[in-house]
Amino acid sequence: MPSGTKSRNYPSDLKHHINAIAPVSSLPPELAGLVFEFVKGHDERVEVEGGAPLTAKKTARTNLIHITHVCRTWRAVALASPSLWADILVDDHTSRFPSADTFLSRSQTMPLYLHVSQMRGTNLARFLQGNSVASRIRRLDLSWDLFHDTPATHIELDAPLLECLTVVASRALRPINLVISNARLKALAVALRDDFIWTPKMAFPHLTHLYMDAVCHYWDYVPFGLGPLLMGVLRNMPALQYLHLVRLTAECFEEAEPKTELQQVALPHLRWFACVDSNPSVSLRLLSYLLLPEHAFVYIGHGCGPRQQTDLQPPYEFPSREFTQNFSHVEIAALDRDLRLVAEGPHSGLWVEGRYVSPSEMQCLQSCLLEMLPLSSISTLDFLVNNADAVRALRDLLYRTPCLVALRIRVHWDFSLDERSPLLSPTLEPTDLPDVSRLATAATCSKLMEDILVALEPADGAQSVPCPTLTSIDIDMHKLDLQELCMQGIAFMLAVRAKVAAPIRHLAVRTRVGTLALNENLEIGQGQVREALCETEGYVEKLCWKLHGRESSVAPVRGHLWDMPEEAERYWIVPDWGRPQYTDRLYSFADV
Repeated sequence: MPSGTKSRNYPSDLKHHINAIAPVSSLPPELAGLVFEFVKGHDERVEVEGGAPLTAKKTARTNLIHITHVCRTWRAVALASPSLWADILVDDHTSRFPSADTFLSRSQTMPLYLHVSQMRGTNLARFLQGNSVASRIRRLDLSWDLFHDTPATHIELDAPLLECLTVVASRALRPINLVISNARLKALAVALRDDFIWTPKMAFPHLTHLYMDAVCHYWDYVPFGLGPLLMGVLRNMPALQYLHLVRLTAECFEEAEPKTELQQVALPHLRWFACVDSNPSVSLRLLSYLLLPEHAFVYIGHGCGPRQQTDLQPPYEFPSREFTQNFSHVEIAALDRDLRLVAEGPHSGLWVEGRYVSPSEMQCLQSCLLEMLPLSSISTLDFLVNNADAVRALRDLLYRTPCLVALRIRVHWDFSLDERSPLLSPTLEPTDLPDVSRLATAATCSKLMEDILVALEPADGAQSVPCPTLTSIDIDMHKLDLQELCMQGIAFMLAVRAKVAAPIRHLAVRTRVGTLALNENLEIGQGQVREALCETEGYVEKLCWKLHGRESSVAPVRGHLWDMPEEAERYWIVPDWGRPQYTDRLYSFADV
C-alpha cells in the first residue's frame, strides 16, 4: 500500500516540484496573489447591452479554478487571498449554490461583487438576506432573460456598502419590488422590458452614473409614459455626472391618463449625456426639460427604424443657456437620410448623428436643431454641400452667424457625377486641358461655385453683408472647369466684400485628384485665368489654389474631447455604437 500510494502521488509530487522552481513561486504570497488576480481577469464592469452581462464573469471564474488546480503551493496562495473569491456568480441551478457558499467563505470579510443570473424571486430573496450577504455587497448585478411564472416578490436589503446596482431583464418577468436601504449607491444600470415592473423610486443623493435601456428585446412592447417616469428618476439624482439612455421610443412621453405638466430638472454636475438608438423628437424633447451646465457633452446617436416615424414639432429650446452659450464651432453634414451635426465650445458640445426614416425627416431634424442652437456665438463653420437645398441652408446660416470668422465648404464627392459616365482613373500621362474639362463633367460644380459665391456677396450694401467678420474661406470642391476655374467670380466676390469693409484675408480652393486625369506639367496660370488670379491676389493676404491639397484653414472638430471619459465606463462597458465615432473623414457616411 505505501508503494502504491507513492505511485499514485508521484505525478502530483512531480508537478508540485516543477511549479515550486517556477519564477512565480519564488514571489512573496502577497505578490503571487496579485499575479493570480491578473490571470483571473477580474473586471468589475459588465456589458449591460443585450441582456447578457455575465459572460466575462464566467470566464474569470473558470480561470480562477484553473489556478487552484495547478499545484498545492499555488492553491494555498489562492485560498489565502480572499479578494480572489469576492467575485461571485450565482444562478438558479441548485448545483451552483454550494459553489456560491464556498466563494462566500473563502472571501472572508471582503466586499462582494455578486452577479446573479436567472434566479427566481423567492430564491433571490433567500440568498441575499441570508448569511449576512447583503451587508457585504459592493456591487450587485441581476440578470434575467428567461420567463419565470412566479408571484411578485418583495425584497428588502440593508446594504451599507452597495455602490453599483445593475438590473437587466430581456424577457417577461413578474414584478420584483426591490427596496434598498442604508446604501450610498453611486451607479445604477437598468435595462428593462415594459412588463418588468421595477423602477428606482427611491432617492439617490450620491448617484453619479445612470444607464437606462428602455426596450431590451421586442419593438412590439413599448413603455408608455416612460418619459415622465424618467424625469422623476432624474429629479432624485442631484449628483448625476454620467447619463446613458438607450432606445427611447416615440411613445415615451405618451400617457393613457391626462398629461401632466412636466417640470424642468437641474443636473448641475452632469458631464456626459448619451441618448442612442432613440427617436430624435423624444431625444430633443428630453433635452428641452434638462438644465445642463456649461461643461456638459451631449451625444444623440442613430435614429429608430422605419416603424418609429419621427413626429417633430419644432422649435424646441434649450432651457439652459449655460450649455450652449460657449459654442463656437459647428460642423454640418447631411446626405439623403443621414445627418451629422456637431456644435462645440471649449468645455461643452452637442453631437447629433444618425440615419433617419426619410430625407424629409432628416431635413426637419436639421432645421429643428439649427433653431435650437444660438448661432450668434459661432465663429467657425464647416458645411457639407450635396444639393441645392444645402446651398439654401448655407445661405440662411451665413445671415444667422454674424460673428463667423472662418468658413469651410466641402462639396460631396458625387455631387456632379453622371452615373452614365464612369469616372476617369488617375493617370500620369500628358493630357490636353480641353479633354480633361470635357471628361470631368464639371459644369454642375461650376454652377454650384457661382451659387456659393453669390451667398457670400452683400445684397444691398454694408447693412446686409453676410458674416461681416468673416476673414477666412476654405472651399473643397471635387471638380471644377479647368478652363475658367471660377477665378473671375471669386475675384468679384472678394472685390465687393472689400468695398463694404468686410474683406477676406485668407482664401483656399481645392480640387481633388480623384476626379481629374493628372498631368505633371499642369499649368493654371495662363491667359484670362492668370489675369483673374492676379486680380484675386490683390484682395487677399494669403491665396491657396491646389488641385489636390488637403490642408484646411478651419480647425476640425476636437475629436479628443469627444472620447468617452474613462470614468463614464467605470461600472459598465458601453458598446462602440453607444459613443461618438470621430474620424477625419467626417463626411463619409459608410460608418453611420
